[in-house]
Amino acid sequence: MSGLTVRKKAEDLRTSVPIRTGAALGDLAREVTESVGRRAYEFYEARGRQDGQDLADWLRAESELTGIDARMSESNGEIDIEIPLGDLAGTGLQVGVDYSHVVVTARSAPTLKRTEATPAGSIRAATSIDLPAEVDPARAAASTDGQTLTIVLPKISAS
Repeated sequence: MSGLTVRKKAEDLRTSVPIRTGAALGDLAREVTESVGRRAYEFYEARGRQDGQDLADWLRAESELTGIDARMSESNGEIDIEIPLGDLAGTGLQVGVDYSHVVVTARSAPTLKRTEATPAGSIRAATSIDLPAEVDPARAAASTDGQTLTIVLPKISAS
């Protein structure tokens, strides 16, 4: 089997992940902030609603939520991002792209039993990645093979 055939078969096994842009990206970023706020409030309640630890609660919630490890590589024409999914495989992945950054979220499946820590359908993990060059959100693509999320971001060429 040729290298081209193997690569084509591997590409056939990938699942496309929709890209959110514009106002939809703003909505995604807002959802991430709201999820951090909800988790911080859970810490406040668990402490018996004692005031004075709001910043610590926020930072703890943010660190829990932003545990996605991303690897970025850059070529002349594009920026590639790879995110190993680990225990996030099978979650509802969402990708948002604008000219200078990417937001990725993983949601718990709506079919899972609701718990106070992770309500069904809520954001389990998120990351925001600043890009080293401007990209064209309209030409961005994301896909997964179940183990890795791959995001391909064509750069905007300088005229």
